Amino acid sequence: MTAPGGGPSHVGRDNFGIIITGNRNSVRVGADPGRHLKAGVDHLRLGLHVKALEDFRLAMNAGAKSPDLYYLSAVAMLDGRKAFLAPLARIREAEDMIHAALNLRIGECSTMFWPIWASTITRESH
Repeated sequence: MTAPGGGPSHVGRDNFGIIITGNRNSVRVGADPGRHLKAGVDHLRLGLHVKALEDFRLAMNAGAKSPDLYYLSAVAMLDGRKAFLAPLARIREAEDMIHAALNLRIGECSTMFWPIWASTITRESH
């Protein structure tokens, strides 16, 4: 199949919906960010950090805007370890995710994660 703009195109499917690719673009039809988030949490609980991070990224790409999603992505990036045991590049990526969570509306952050975010802000302001 060839798209009007040229180049190959493809219609496929994964566990969460239809994927249409063409012209160096990819579109998901019917992607459900909630399903990806739940799958990511389930994988995180099982210690499958790489798979959890994939699920969280799919949720972000599907339009999820939950601060918890970004916080859990940071946890997955660190492979469930303490930050000082991770490579510096991973720490920076996790830090970016935490900042993204903060930028999403602190007023809507889960009270479960608020103490962690608050301590991050406190450390950075000193």
